[in-house]
Amino acid sequence: MNVIVIGGGASGMISAIYAAKNNKVTILERNQSCGKKLLATGNGKCNYYNEDQSLTPYHTSNPELLTKIINENNLQEVEEFFKRLGIVPKIKNGYYYPFSN
Repeated sequence: MNVIVIGGGASGMISAIYAAKNNKVTILERNQSCGKKLLATGNGKCNYYNEDQSLTPYHTSNPELLTKIINENNLQEVEEFFKRLGIVPKIKNGYYYPFSN
């Protein structure tokens, strides 16, 4: 099956990675390259994850939904996902960067 992902931001790229396991994937991105904003995070070092995943920074009228999304099982799955991709973290002050900077 052919899959088209519209948008090459962080969510689009992760969606494409999952879809590519069983499909041919094309990412449509209006910028010259994918991940432009992600590459700019952490002063250009690509901060892709934070140790602090508490719910307090989030404001919502539906806290039950938030706890279904941000929970220990899902956080563990995110960390495993990056490991499967071969991204070795460099952790500084609770912020995760690719070891390669």
